[in-house]
Amino acid sequence: MAISKTQPMRPAEIELVDEVNRLTNASSSQAGQITSLNAAIEAEAQVRLNAVQGLQTQIGNGFTESSVAQSLSATNAQVLALTEDVGAIEQTALPGIQSFVNRFRLGVTEQITVEAAGSYSSSLVYQTPFESTDLTFVVLGFADDLPLTDLTINLIDSTYSGFSYSVANTGSDDADIRIGFLAVKVN
Repeated sequence: MAISKTQPMRPAEIELVDEVNRLTNASSSQAGQITSLNAAIEAEAQVRLNAVQGLQTQIGNGFTESSVAQSLSATNAQVLALTEDVGAIEQTALPGIQSFVNRFRLGVTEQITVEAAGSYSSSLVYQTPFESTDLTFVVLGFADDLPLTDLTINLIDSTYSGFSYSVANTGSDDADIRIGFLAVKVN
């Protein structure tokens, strides 16, 4: 509360009254700010409380120590059953599938350039060769999207470990090509 200066006062007393009045006004302003901040804090607390209550409503009784343990136990049982299924498949089906897949080699050569009116010969060794006693059948083709009127490919030789081939270009332009292959074990 402000102090009145209506009484006769000395200069020091007047300064003291002015200072007290200034501090009173500042305190009133700060009290208003504190009240405003308290209201904002209460509003934020209510928003958070509502959010927590909303989550609790969605979860229900939800997560208790025993419900989490039961859920984990059920999940572990399902994973164990799947693991046993995969193990059974690996023991029964996988060897047959692997044996079938091992009958094939397929791929593509690096890009080669066959000069105009020229030829090119090379060989390819399989990354994983067949057994030395295996008989193989090889099919070759052009792996690029080119007009094939001027190009021909010939299989020269085929073994369990790879094949040799030649390409002829009867055209007037060089051809950049890749040779695709499929090798099949026939015995």
